[in-house]
Amino acid sequence: MNILLEAQYKENYGAHDWDGKGQCPQYWKFKGGTSYVFTNAEDFNQVLRYFNEVIAIPNYFSREYVVDITELVVPVEGFRTQFEMDQFENEGQITAYSPRIDMSCSDVHCKWAKACYKDTLASLETVADRSH
Repeated sequence: MNILLEAQYKENYGAHDWDGKGQCPQYWKFKGGTSYVFTNAEDFNQVLRYFNEVIAIPNYFSREYVVDITELVVPVEGFRTQFEMDQFENEGQITAYSPRIDMSCSDVHCKWAKACYKDTLASLETVADRSH
């Protein structure tokens, strides 16, 4: 199954000048978000576990958390996230892709390796070139 996970990122500006003693000052600001495309996932739980254990490791300085998670019912090869569509519409090309994480990789860190999703990126570039 292929899954789109929308995440919100926020940063604690209070931690910038914190000396590590006492309570960390809290001054959180929303800094945008990321759309993650997970391919070959077993289910939502597998994606959520991976996101929480590998991507969204909270600390005093920043946090990332799930805003929405949905199954992609369209072929992932031609799917573009809103971030990618906005780039294409405004700039005429896609220069930065949303992360595509292949859950079929056996090593948890392999999922981030370009080798795991280079074919998907190449197919997206082809689709982007033909779509407008």
